[in-house]
Amino acid sequence: MKHVYEEAAKYVRWIVAVIAAFLVALPALLASVD
Repeated sequence: MKHVYEEAAKYVRWIVAVIAAFLVALPALLASVD
C-alpha cells in the first residue's frame, strides 16, 4: 500500500505545481488581454 501512496504523492506534487504555475500566469494573461 505504501507504493500506492508514493505514486499518488508524485502526481499530487505535479498537480500542485501546475495549479501554482497557472495561478501565477493568470494575472499576466488577464493583463495582456486587458
